[in-house]
Amino acid sequence: EAGGQLVDQRLLPRIIEGEVRMQMVKDKLFQMIHKKPQDGGMSAVGGISHYTFYEPGDPKYADLEAKFVGRDIPQLMEALHIADQPLPLLWTGDFIPVDGAEPGSTEYVVGEFNCSCVGISKFGAACGPQKCLADVKDADYLEGMRLTNLMGVNAVEMLDEMK
Repeated sequence: EAGGQLVDQRLLPRIIEGEVRMQMVKDKLFQMIHKKPQDGGMSAVGGISHYTFYEPGDPKYADLEAKFVGRDIPQLMEALHIADQPLPLLWTGDFIPVDGAEPGSTEYVVGEFNCSCVGISKFGAACGPQKCLADVKDADYLEGMRLTNLMGVNAVEMLDEMK
């Protein structure tokens, strides 16, 4: 009645291994982030997790990257009738591991797409009262700036396309 939606998703027990976040700037993969729950946890939501960062092309997630970026995004956009629309400036796709068809193999199920509440992970130390970018380690600051600079370039491109 209020227009809300609920998605019923099966429990994926391997969520305890963490999820793989594909951090996107429009149609470009910026980074892959493995978010593993802290010891004993079941969810990596809300920053209560250990983060490991991977660059595009990393062999660990090459198959997932190829399928998501090269195949799935265009297919999803077509199926949703938004192929002629721009992707969000910053957005993520989170994937949960499941047992693959072959014994010992892993496949991934999408857990969520998010474009409304995406953080800049490397600037996390600046979050909270009495905190600022000076609290961010130099290496994290440089990596955060690499992302925000890419976002800026893409934002200008989007505005130019609207002219």
